[in-house]
Amino acid sequence: MLTFHHVSFDYQGTTGTLIDVSFSIPPGSCTLLVGHNGAGKSTIVQLSNGLLRPRSGEIRLRGYSIAELPVHEIVRDVAVMFQHPGDQLTERTVEREVAVGVQALRLDRGFERVRAALDLVELSRSAHIHPYDLDPSDRKLVTLASVLALRTPVVVLDEPFVGLGPTQVRTVERVMIQLRDEGRSVLLVAHDVTQAWGLVDRVVVLDRGTAIVEVNARDGVLTDGVLEAAGMTGSHARRFGRALGGESAERKR
Repeated sequence: MLTFHHVSFDYQGTTGTLIDVSFSIPPGSCTLLVGHNGAGKSTIVQLSNGLLRPRSGEIRLRGYSIAELPVHEIVRDVAVMFQHPGDQLTERTVEREVAVGVQALRLDRGFERVRAALDLVELSRSAHIHPYDLDPSDRKLVTLASVLALRTPVVVLDEPFVGLGPTQVRTVERVMIQLRDEGRSVLLVAHDVTQAWGLVDRVVVLDRGTAIVEVNARDGVLTDGVLEAAGMTGSHARRFGRALGGESAERKR
């Protein structure tokens, strides 16, 4: 569904932000993107929905290059939940916030989409509350609902578990499983990979702007060196490696 072909990108005045990155996010799967801070994860998030454009290479969506597409067309297929709710929340009620994208894109059955998304994240009772009157965890779920209401074939989740309590974590996990079961392509960007390993099918590790490995989580093996490049050391690296080798497959199926 979403594929990066030899993509490179530099911010103004810098070099090597992304270097010849290639990976894909097949339909009906969840791909985990990991790496140290500064490895290029946030850049890939913004490239995915057209907020940034590659210096070289190609990003293809449903088999077509998105190079010439305006952002408002790309976001009909690729929805992004950013890490910080403050980057997205602008309206005075939860319901109106979730409806922003639906209205901007003039999608059909808008009310139905909004109510269904709120049901999925268990915030229907908060529909008429100001988002900033919610606790930070629920505020983050509002941004997730805004993404779900668009019903895009590709969903990008940037650090969705950060700042959540146990109840909200379970909600996000359930939503991710449902998206995958519906045949969506999910890109999960996560720093705490131990929290995500039971949900993913594929793992892409970034190191200094380069995708150094792409592994099928059911049968792939990551070496200690690769895990360290992903920002994991010691027991976390060993636990993640074991999970990719077998435990995660059992938990997912």
